[in-house]
Amino acid sequence: MFGNLKTQLLLSAVVALTLLSMGIWAVSHRLAGWGIAMFIVLAVYLIAVNVWFIVFVSMPLKRLTEHANRIADGSFGVHLEEFDEDEIGYLAEAINGMSEKAAVAEN
Repeated sequence: MFGNLKTQLLLSAVVALTLLSMGIWAVSHRLAGWGIAMFIVLAVYLIAVNVWFIVFVSMPLKRLTEHANRIADGSFGVHLEEFDEDEIGYLAEAINGMSEKAAVAEN
């Protein structure tokens, strides 16, 4: 949806703060039902963001680390699978390029 991870995480923080503010406002204006609903929505939203972060950031970084370790152990020329057009994808391309250059240098 958004091009880079920094933008996605910033947007997520803004949404979370907005939901928190709405919940606090509702409770302070004696709209406890709405306040509780906002806090529940905030909790579900934060869980969804954490799941997204694990799937789209942590797991790809773990795969990149494993691949970099294989290159360090001498497995040159092996390519990573394609990633999205974001920071992690650019890092994967750089690691693939490094692996190719190391394979050429080894030969």
